[in-house]
Amino acid sequence: MMIETIKSLIKERAHCVLATVNEDQPYCSLMTYITDENVQCVYMITHRNTRKFSYISKNPRVSLLIDTRDMQNAQAMTIIGKYKEMDHSETDRVRDRFVQTHSHMKKFIKDSDAAVICVDIESVLLLNGLTESHFIEFK
Repeated sequence: MMIETIKSLIKERAHCVLATVNEDQPYCSLMTYITDENVQCVYMITHRNTRKFSYISKNPRVSLLIDTRDMQNAQAMTIIGKYKEMDHSETDRVRDRFVQTHSHMKKFIKDSDAAVICVDIESVLLLNGLTESHFIEFK
């Protein structure tokens, strides 16, 4: 089933490009991420005083690019989603999971200025190679 293939690819990777926009100015950021158990939400961490956090706070509509970087069997996925704020207990749980998965980022993750970004996945476009594409709505 294509949805399982998509979720598997999202879970297998660790980095994505986060695209945000402020008024008419686009902005891209390379990010490390994790997902929730059901791959409905992608979590990232950034400092609150960054351009990306300012943009996402003003306009919660974002896209993510995740790819395999394998030119022989290239796969690229565009995720369309929306930033949502989380309660304090959920944020702490995500931070703990982030440290378990990306221990090299512990100081950054635990910094008092660090914010957890949760992108609620709405749809995904998966490209396999140059011509095969699959569009899936999550909601």
